[in-house]
Amino acid sequence: MTDDLNNIHMTLEATGVYHENIAYYLFDKKLNVSIINPAYVKSYAASLGRRNKTDKKDSMLLARYTYSAKPKLWTPPPAETRYLKSLLSRLDAPQEDLQLS
Repeated sequence: MTDDLNNIHMTLEATGVYHENIAYYLFDKKLNVSIINPAYVKSYAASLGRRNKTDKKDSMLLARYTYSAKPKLWTPPPAETRYLKSLLSRLDAPQEDLQLS
């Protein structure tokens, strides 16, 4: 079964922090993961003459994009980098609150 999973290439659009958890999960499951700029897929869709946007069509478009463009595989940053990033995001929250006051 694991050999079958090695042939799967999952492509996610970078959507703020929303793609990160699933990317880490898929990577931990030994799947091939790419994270791409949503503008790439939008341009690709335009090149195919696609205008309508639905989840089902988006998933098919991402699959087609992955097959044709073969985006580079994503490797997660080291644990230390993730930890520092989480600390910085916690620091940003009170600073933003203070600026709003």
